[in-house]
Amino acid sequence: MTTQLLEKFTKILLATDGSEYITGAENEAINLAKICDSEIYIMSVVLSNPEYSTLAPKLVKQAEQDAIDCMDIVQVKANSVGIKSHTILRSSEYIYPEIVATAQEQNIDLIVVGRRGKKGLLKLLMGSRTNDVINHVHCSVLVVPRAAKIRGKNILLVIDGSSYSRVAATITAKIAKCFDAPVTIISVSNDDESKETIKVDKFLQEINFDSNIIAGKYAEDIVETAKNIGSDLIVIGDHGYNTGLKKIFIGSVSEKVISLAESAVLVARN
Repeated sequence: MTTQLLEKFTKILLATDGSEYITGAENEAINLAKICDSEIYIMSVVLSNPEYSTLAPKLVKQAEQDAIDCMDIVQVKANSVGIKSHTILRSSEYIYPEIVATAQEQNIDLIVVGRRGKKGLLKLLMGSRTNDVINHVHCSVLVVPRAAKIRGKNILLVIDGSSYSRVAATITAKIAKCFDAPVTIISVSNDDESKETIKVDKFLQEINFDSNIIAGKYAEDIVETAKNIGSDLIVIGDHGYNTGLKKIFIGSVSEKVISLAESAVLVARN
């Protein structure tokens, strides 16, 4: 694998709560950091507020120590494969703003999160808070289910012909080259399929790709197609046209894609 192909991801931020549900995200963050030759920032957010800290300081202190211990375990794994790593602990009433702020402060290129977690991250990763992170960060977000592994079996690229699709195609091409993976293109636009493919095929030069057009319940169709082709990664742009992917990335359908998919989902942003 050529690390230069994924130079875009030079700094990866892993948000973890140390639960069993975040195992997939932790493993794939380390795997991508190794492939990309990138630094990894391991962060955890302890839910707290001034009143709670005053009333139960010992509980807050224990929660902070538990978070530190969990981050240390991941850091040891990262260091064992030669990855430069950092740990960041934050305390707040809200989790997603801390992730967004940390990503901005550290100039992060990719945020990696689990799909579920225990009390803290569960509130972040299920429901509208997933979109809160995606819509407010400046970088791409990779959501990894517990058992998911990205090994390059097949990458499913979802497009609608917008500029966001071209960003997704560019990132897909780099990942596909690193894993020597085939790419399947799905267009959820009402436009002609060939026009959609032409708009992104220049970004997929030297990549083995196939194109299809689907219609219907977008999220369910995407997830079903990913399962049928054995995809271990779905790549989508962060917004789209009003009649196409915008419904996926801003609203309940985006949550369905992430919550229903067995594979990892990368929401690409330039």
